[in-house]
Amino acid sequence: MSDNDEYLEYRKSVYENKAKSEDDFEKYITFISSGALGLSLTFIDKIVPVKGSVWLWSLASGLILLTITLLVNLLSHYLSKKYSEKTISDLDNNIEHKTLIKNIEKRNSRIETLNVFSIFSLFTGILLFVIYIILNIYNMNNSNDKQSPRTTPPPKPLTEEKGRTIPLPPQNKPSSTPKK
Repeated sequence: MSDNDEYLEYRKSVYENKAKSEDDFEKYITFISSGALGLSLTFIDKIVPVKGSVWLWSLASGLILLTITLLVNLLSHYLSKKYSEKTISDLDNNIEHKTLIKNIEKRNSRIETLNVFSIFSLFTGILLFVIYIILNIYNMNNSNDKQSPRTTPPPKPLTEEKGRTIPLPPQNKPSSTPKK
């Protein structure tokens, strides 16, 4: 195998790795953003209901950004498919090589911009949701402290002790002579 063949083989493996990474990127963006949306709705339903919560704008903004992430990612998939079709058409029409390269770079640049925007909106949406969670858990803890001051719990009755215990006799000892 010549040096050129090794180089081409290596280049092919790097290209395949790049293609797999791009596919995984699209999947992970979708999984993470949809999972975060589901988790946030569960959190609102089970842990911190919207009524009485603080920083609702953070929750709303986070949910909107996570939804935008999904939509932009979907648009990126669609454009990638369309741009591939256009590139095949350019190749079939034997357009000039310089023009072909320019068209491909312009198309890839648009997809890359959408992908960067997806990352930004995903991170920002998750960050806003985490801020909402932290502030509301903090707020819940503070409001619980104010509502019920901490006191020492009353002593447990002896009957609630673990294991079987013998109850204490009454304070007054009964007389030893039976009543008639």
